[in-house]
Amino acid sequence: MALHSPLYFYSETARQAMYEVVKTLPEHITVYIVGGVVRNALIAHYHNETWLQRDYDQIVTSGSVDYFDHLESLGFAIGLLDKPTQRVMAKPLVAKPRDLSYEDSIVFDIHMVDGTTIEENLLHSTGLLINGFALPIHAIFDKDWQQKLIQIPGALDAIQNKQIRVNIDGYQSEANNFFACMRFIGAGFKAPPVSEVQLLLKQLVDLDHERYQRNLVKLSNYVGGEDKARAIIRDILSDEVDIYDEQATKRYIATTNI
Repeated sequence: MALHSPLYFYSETARQAMYEVVKTLPEHITVYIVGGVVRNALIAHYHNETWLQRDYDQIVTSGSVDYFDHLESLGFAIGLLDKPTQRVMAKPLVAKPRDLSYEDSIVFDIHMVDGTTIEENLLHSTGLLINGFALPIHAIFDKDWQQKLIQIPGALDAIQNKQIRVNIDGYQSEANNFFACMRFIGAGFKAPPVSEVQLLLKQLVDLDHERYQRNLVKLSNYVGGEDKARAIIRDILSDEVDIYDEQATKRYIATTNI
């Protein structure tokens, strides 16, 4: 019998792998699915749109060391990232998985914040309200999963209305939120007020060259090309800044009172 979950999975094998993690999770470990994966589930629920899910962002608020041991016992291994507060782990789903293939492996991007609460993490680490959700991992196969959602104020309204709004308490946590905002507008979400876009724009000075350029490419790919990306930005900011000129953009931010 197929397992039902609001989360997107590339395959039934991936869904079964997640179910195995959930059903055997020791009770003292507290894990939440957060961010884009929950947002995409809600977009599917309210707007009947399927957004692909590459990896599964998670926050562990207790028992992170034991959680890693649990995942390793189920065939997960450390991936490309292994930091004191963040670790990527993946489990191959086919005999010969391709490198960096989310179709061939199920990938967890895990943030370890033992001793904190999920509410404070959401409030201070979420840049856009539409990403301000968490779901206990043990609830992702429950029929009443929506009743177990944890969210920051305004998050569900933003999803239901397809309206981008900035989370004032957390937008400074990620310097690339401006690019994320433009991608969502390109996907049909309504733009936030110009004043909020300018708040995100200011954060671009904190992006190093590599991340800035990587986000430019991602933006173009998501919205259908550089011309469309420029048009989206122009509709909001007129011709105030040319985002595709990194140095000029950073000079503009540094010298303009926005």
